[in-house]
Amino acid sequence: MGRRDGAASTRAFNAFAGGIKGGFDLLSADNLDWGQGLVALKRWMTDHEVEEMNLAYYGTADPAAYGIQAIPLRGSFRMTIPGAGSMGSVARPPKLPGYVAISVTYLQGTYLPPGDAAFYAFLRDSKPTAFVGGSILIYWVERWGA
Repeated sequence: MGRRDGAASTRAFNAFAGGIKGGFDLLSADNLDWGQGLVALKRWMTDHEVEEMNLAYYGTADPAAYGIQAIPLRGSFRMTIPGAGSMGSVARPPKLPGYVAISVTYLQGTYLPPGDAAFYAFLRDSKPTAFVGGSILIYWVERWGA
């Protein structure tokens, strides 16, 4: 399943902000992440020959519209309107080992119920494989919580 090379970019924030991790501590939600990363995520997936991605994406756009084959994780957009139906994705367990792409907003736990925020907590202490689109971190995960 693809290659696991590549380093996280620190271009999003300068050294005074603390680089990539420091900037995430300063900003959250729409100040940093407004769902702009799907094009860059698809490009990264193509460049690294990754066909499917575990995805926790802060946004309402359908990743499939960008050619992204994704396993929607906790926090994925889902809305049900009584009498009209549903839209979005039903969250599923991650497919591992594999790549996990998570929006910075969800990595921080912003807008997530406490249980979902705790679900992603171990990633905060992990080194990302890549940072794409100014808002999505990619991790290689062998087993959840490790």
